[in-house]
Amino acid sequence: MNFCKKVYAGIFRPLEILILIVVLHAMIIKLFWKPICWAVLISILSIMPANDFDSQNWFTLPHQDKILHFIFYGIFSFLLLRSLLSYFNKSKPIWLLASVTFIIILSYGTIIEIVQDRFTASRQGDIMDIVFNLAGCLIGILLVFLLRFFRISSRIKE
Repeated sequence: MNFCKKVYAGIFRPLEILILIVVLHAMIIKLFWKPICWAVLISILSIMPANDFDSQNWFTLPHQDKILHFIFYGIFSFLLLRSLLSYFNKSKPIWLLASVTFIIILSYGTIIEIVQDRFTASRQGDIMDIVFNLAGCLIGILLVFLLRFFRISSRIKE
């Protein structure tokens, strides 16, 4: 009998663990697909040769690069924090999840700037890009806080 238990545990235990891992990955991807897709988009646009953007003069603004960093990372932090809030479902305080979002955005933006500086010929890293990434990140986090505040205050009035 003991031999059968060992055989069962040896065969089916790894299978059960594999199924659990697949299910957890599916749940995580379901909740985080928006920030993942947005991060991929940012990565692609950040690594593309600068010549591809220079030839597209259909829309130009002063400091357009910084404005785009601000907007893209603001959206990224908004999507990421909303996904984290859904994933943890009030089991973690919002300030902790906002801090995690800030650290992830800081790390991601810094890595992208290093990759641009070291591994691309036509792009260069810029510390001001990181500053505007973080400014956008803070605005994205603030928007999530404001949405939650107005949602809670509207429930209180009812």
